[in-house]
Amino acid sequence: MKIIIAGGGTGGHLFPGIAIAEEVKKHEPDSEILFVVNSGELPFTTLKRYGMKYRTIRAGKLARSSFRQLISAGILSTGGFLRSLEIIKSFTPDVIVGMGSYVSGPVVMGGVLLRKVTVIHEQNYIPGLATKFLSRFVDEVEVSFPETGAFLHSHNINVAGNPVRKSILAAGRTAGIINLGISRDRANLVVFGGSRGAGTINRAVCRALREIKNSPEGKILEVSWQVLHITGKDDYQWVVKEYESAGIGANVFPFVENMENIYGAADLAVCRAGGNTVAELTAAGLPAIYVPYPWASANHQEYNARWVCERQGGLMIHDNELGSVKFRNCLAGLMVDEHKRKELSAGSKRLGKHDSAEFIVKRIMSLYRKKKW
Repeated sequence: MKIIIAGGGTGGHLFPGIAIAEEVKKHEPDSEILFVVNSGELPFTTLKRYGMKYRTIRAGKLARSSFRQLISAGILSTGGFLRSLEIIKSFTPDVIVGMGSYVSGPVVMGGVLLRKVTVIHEQNYIPGLATKFLSRFVDEVEVSFPETGAFLHSHNINVAGNPVRKSILAAGRTAGIINLGISRDRANLVVFGGSRGAGTINRAVCRALREIKNSPEGKILEVSWQVLHITGKDDYQWVVKEYESAGIGANVFPFVENMENIYGAADLAVCRAGGNTVAELTAAGLPAIYVPYPWASANHQEYNARWVCERQGGLMIHDNELGSVKFRNCLAGLMVDEHKRKELSAGSKRLGKHDSAEFIVKRIMSLYRKKKW
């Protein structure tokens, strides 16, 4: 079987596609898989690391604010569609899987017109424009949240969950601690904001930890906890200096390829609430303070976070609350209260799905066989 997996300029769209590719290879080792992505450093380096073949197209976001931007996006999307047709005709896939984002649109639509088996997967509670549009035409839609189907135009919708890479599912505490070279005698606070980092989270956590260190709870930070902070490239240098200035011994990284080590070692997370982040944290059964990215399309990250937190899998702080006493008290409270962390961990674990990739691949193979015969 030959499969194209389309979409992904960020880890949120790319990593679920890699999880699906891993599962395809598990079931059919001779399968050929081709990723079609937009240009950018993350897709290239990540796909190379996983040994995945890829080609690129250029496409534009059609949800733009100005007429000039809309025209530019339309031109790019037309070129992306023509390039997609070339790739499909050259690779001759049996199945095309769209992973969301505007890049998947031209590829999946090309597959529809060329009568290929087409499937799309939506990682977030509120689907993006590409998923909403394509849902009318594809053979099947797989969603991560039960409520997402109400936003789509399809009678063939399955609640599959969000595929998580094998390395994340197999993450272990001992291996994570050894690979990161950190103390095994402390609890670990992990901070990250997605593949590009999050400046507001970086600033707020540094400030809050400085305040906690200088408060009655300060001994907890110094004796019982250590910090693992993934900043993104832009903020790395000043975050290092900020921790040094505060006298906090933190392990600071601009980017971490092997996130399984972070998840394996973690006891508490402060992070954004993208669909992939939520899926990985719940699969690992980790408690988290979710800070939804406030400018995400249709505010989908808040809906992702709210879904988890309403089911006792985490706590939510809005981005505009990061500089407040509320965030500082929330963070300090969880660092102090082990019982509360265990409650949230249990809630997170109940929501985690380990078989999403397997479910989706079985659906893909079933659709392919049905169409083939």
